[in-house]
Amino acid sequence: MTTLNGPHTGHDILLLAERLRVEERLLMAAFSSAGHSARIVTPAEMSLTIGRQALAGQSVVSRLPASREGTTLALLLDDGGATVINDPSLAALLEDRARLLHWLSVNGFETLPATVGFSEALVLEAADAVGYPAVLSALDAGQPSITVQDREVAEAVIEHRAVLGKERALIVRRAVTVATLRRIVVVGDTTFAAHAAGDWPIADGTAWQPDAVTTDDLRLADDLRSKLGVGLYHADCVVGTPPTVLKVRPLTAFRTFHGAGHDVAGAIVQHILTVGLEVARVAHVS
Repeated sequence: MTTLNGPHTGHDILLLAERLRVEERLLMAAFSSAGHSARIVTPAEMSLTIGRQALAGQSVVSRLPASREGTTLALLLDDGGATVINDPSLAALLEDRARLLHWLSVNGFETLPATVGFSEALVLEAADAVGYPAVLSALDAGQPSITVQDREVAEAVIEHRAVLGKERALIVRRAVTVATLRRIVVVGDTTFAAHAAGDWPIADGTAWQPDAVTTDDLRLADDLRSKLGVGLYHADCVVGTPPTVLKVRPLTAFRTFHGAGHDVAGAIVQHILTVGLEVARVAHVS
């Protein structure tokens, strides 16, 4: 088992991931081409002592989806002196659906009306109010959203999540068709874009087709950078003027971009190395 409590040279870039996937292979190859080595470390290999500065000089790229565990890992790695991307504050915002929707709203982004019900009856009432199909989402972004087609299905899903998942508080929004969706990918100062394929209601398994970046895409990406910060994430939105932002999540999947000739892995490596140089410069000045 690998432990991160011991001393580290910081020569390797750590890719925090559940397993080795296509994206991690692409990143390791891109880091190698840039003259750096990168290796996978899984959450199951980690033992982190709070308050112990054992990771100074270590760069960690989180490849985990938004979740409470991922946020905690980012916090502890940062506490240990590592440079973590995405940083703990951004990770915490992206893993809390209600907090993120509130943040988007108060920062001037267009969002869909959302109601948070804190009991089974009130969640069902909210679903009836928005109409079907409706999307039910847990507060924790690590849990999947579910699209319900009618009241009977909604009742079953709400009861199931309350009894088995202990999820009584759910966010309710109307469903949107995939044909209206666009994904804006932010990689540091670089922007990529894709449109959704198909015509069924939005789901976490939506397929994305890489596309040319438009002026509207760049405008939204710049707005996110200026208010949310620079990092590695994607925003899914309904096309419009302005676009309606549905969610923002950590960037984990980008193999379709690679297949279409877009070097997302190279852009990630460039961003990571730039952040590392800036951290080193600040430390030197201090």
